[in-house]
Amino acid sequence: METRPPRVLICSPSDATQAHIRTMLDGFVVSTLSTIDELRDCLRISCAHHSAPPLDFVIFDTQSEWQADDLAKSIQELGYTPLRDTKIIHLYTPVTDGLAHPMLRNDVPGLVRMTKPPRELRLLQTMAGLTGMPHEAYARLVSDQAMAVEDTPSPKRTLYGNVLVAEGRNLIDLVQTPRFLLSSS
Repeated sequence: METRPPRVLICSPSDATQAHIRTMLDGFVVSTLSTIDELRDCLRISCAHHSAPPLDFVIFDTQSEWQADDLAKSIQELGYTPLRDTKIIHLYTPVTDGLAHPMLRNDVPGLVRMTKPPRELRLLQTMAGLTGMPHEAYARLVSDQAMAVEDTPSPKRTLYGNVLVAEGRNLIDLVQTPRFLLSSS
């Protein structure tokens, strides 16, 4: 058995998101795409050859829950050997108007949802867990990094300008008034 760096395919319309995740996954084999159509073509063409190296993860940045579900099902249906163990990490931005239908479903095999912006430690923990790596193998790393964050003193913060705290009010109404009110209601 030969060790190899994990192969990751990032699909995001945002160049900044692609660059951010690429930096977090330094040492991995990372490819980036911008659209779902490019992603589907890449999976069909590059993984159709059974001799292609396995694809470990697809990080899919979209607000569409059904697109992520459909992608996971499509990968399973393709049945290509390089995609047999591919896991999908669906990145999405939580929004308040989606409260009637929250993105909390995790009933699609091989698909995990993660809120944006992704944090490096959480992304690596998720990836390790998805590959079946025992928690003990990366628990020490997690606790060491958490301790390092706790030991770092908080930077001194200086506030300039006005502060607007608005809860339960229409922000447009507040902006149109001549003075900003500090509200804790």
